[in-house]
Amino acid sequence: MLSTYVLFYAEEEIIKMSLRDLNTAGSVEEWAKKNCLNNHPLIVEKLEELRAERVEISDDELPCMEINIPRECAVLTTDSVTLQEYSDKTPNDELIARGSVKIKKFRREDSTSLLTRNPVKDREEDFYHFYGKKSPFSNFHPAKFILEGVEYRCSEQYMMHQKAVLFRDNEKAQQILSTTDPIKMKRLGRKVNGFHAKVWSSQCMNIVKRGVTAKFKQNPHLERALIDTFPKILAEASPSDRLWGIGLGLQDKPQINNRKTWRGKNRLGYLLTDVRNEIMSENGMFDQ
Repeated sequence: MLSTYVLFYAEEEIIKMSLRDLNTAGSVEEWAKKNCLNNHPLIVEKLEELRAERVEISDDELPCMEINIPRECAVLTTDSVTLQEYSDKTPNDELIARGSVKIKKFRREDSTSLLTRNPVKDREEDFYHFYGKKSPFSNFHPAKFILEGVEYRCSEQYMMHQKAVLFRDNEKAQQILSTTDPIKMKRLGRKVNGFHAKVWSSQCMNIVKRGVTAKFKQNPHLERALIDTFPKILAEASPSDRLWGIGLGLQDKPQINNRKTWRGKNRLGYLLTDVRNEIMSENGMFDQ
């Protein structure tokens, strides 16, 4: 039986969790989720090793094991502890009982200043460009989430389904839910009966924002990927989309690195940037 604690050092951060119930957990992933740790490949691999070794430490030994991992393995909490507080790895009952991680604080204005700055000052490092189904920021990227009791396979499915619901096309709505191909979802959405461009234009941003927010909040690994883009402006480098994308491809440099030379409105990119900042604010990651 595991009867120790594990210390995960991540730069200047520390995660400290009891390993006591690791053997009885259904899986390492289940244990990591229960103890507020992301299912990052490195942390899962290390926990699998500990589980296989049936690690036991007697009372006269230090109740900790050190593992170095990247900071993205941590799920940030409101509690914090510094390495200095855990001096010489001497057991501290209060800290061990609390189990916590130091929060790295960000400045919200680092993002808002980019959004409001004159585009003539834009630089390549100010943007995070993405395109294609493999990108976690694409609406086509596989990511299950539930909204109003309905499970969706990706945010594109939510967008097209809600489009059909908005115009009361129940047949198309069901067809969109039944397909597993994002391209087919999009095509079905374009055939919604009773479609009115003005009505859709007034509703679509709120609809997409609800879907995208649920997608990232309900998939911790995607939320972490989104937060890791801070403070950059996200931009969908879709050469054929001048509404949701920037109307340019990844190969179109230097035009993609300056908003004045974009050919599209980048609705999705700006929406993702906004959702990221809202999630970070809710998680207490910004300086007050």
